[in-house]
Amino acid sequence: MGEQKIQVQSGNTYAYWMDGELTQTEVVLAFHDIGNCKSQFLQPSSLPHLCLIAIDLLGHGASSSEPTEWGFQQAIPEIIEFLDQLNVETLHVVGHGHGGIWALQTAAALGDRAKGCATFGTPNNVHHAAAINTDKHLIGLAQHAMPIPKTQQNSCMGRTARATRLRGLKHFVHVDKTIDFGMAKYYEKTIKEQHGGDERSFAALDHNLFLVSSFLDAALFGVHTAVVPYQAYQRMWDPWHYDISTITCHTFLYHGHFDACYKQGNEIALARQVGKHGSKVTMLEHGHSTIMLEFAKVVLALCRGQKVSSSYHRTHMLMPAAKDKLARDSLAVVAQVHRHNHSEHVPPKEESEGGSGEGTQGARSKYVVESGDGSNGAKEATEAKEGSARAVETGENKLGAQVD
Repeated sequence: MGEQKIQVQSGNTYAYWMDGELTQTEVVLAFHDIGNCKSQFLQPSSLPHLCLIAIDLLGHGASSSEPTEWGFQQAIPEIIEFLDQLNVETLHVVGHGHGGIWALQTAAALGDRAKGCATFGTPNNVHHAAAINTDKHLIGLAQHAMPIPKTQQNSCMGRTARATRLRGLKHFVHVDKTIDFGMAKYYEKTIKEQHGGDERSFAALDHNLFLVSSFLDAALFGVHTAVVPYQAYQRMWDPWHYDISTITCHTFLYHGHFDACYKQGNEIALARQVGKHGSKVTMLEHGHSTIMLEFAKVVLALCRGQKVSSSYHRTHMLMPAAKDKLARDSLAVVAQVHRHNHSEHVPPKEESEGGSGEGTQGARSKYVVESGDGSNGAKEATEAKEGSARAVETGENKLGAQVD
């Protein structure tokens, strides 16, 4: 399974590893999160009956440096060329965090070649035709991840803001790979504290030393320079080039209850934006990083066209205050789903001339929202209201509305 490289016509080189044979029925391509590399998808043993390919995006790992002006319009055709050189005809795509955007963009570009798509803790597309004004507030990032308007980028103020953001992103870069960059602190402060989770998921992660070492390796060999995450955040906030409402494959959107990087609700926004064939949203009892404890389980289910529930369930380990907040957040999501379910049909917006390339067919996407514990949630507002007291008391999350 050693590291391999493929050079595309532009001269860019993509590093990847492949676990399994391409002769397998199912092929899965995995995209890493901002600041990481393909190492984050290493598995202690091969996943049965599939070929898993993890790729380093440009500017990450052992791939070529990322060009100064680099967007999905230039990048996704190279990903497809990469697949063509491997003679991969059909496949599934998955991505963690920012990598989920790459998975969605690739699925949209591939059309019928994409058999399935799964994302883990991925932000929504705030410029999509189906987006609403509040969607942009769901992406609760630090100041260094906030976009600089294009009209200001070449101004004195814009250049100053860019320099400030680059200083804030230096923690992503580790020039000397032979020394400890503060791995223990990174694990405790970033993977746990900043990315979110609870005692149960942290305990499970503490006992999964293979996954922990994969996270640390992915961070050590992640980005080449601070410019790479800066451009990645700008790209996330800009209009995405490929229309994700044209995705034809089954799409599974997984999000953590405790995700501290991208707020709960991003998955609902994405569900409005994704897929003629619909998308399924599943809330798992995890933070932004601990959700990767479910990776193997999700990938195996994806190849069967199925969703999964969380492997770890909330118990008395949650403090009462955390239970109250979780219940309120969960009921807010139920209310969102209910309002969408019973709202009058609104025809899709017409795309204006000179648009961003985003389509308009996702405004009434059919999607499912379910809880990670597999429970059947409130389908009517009355049930949600009656169950509110119990949910606050027990900390249980009840989601499960079919939106037509």
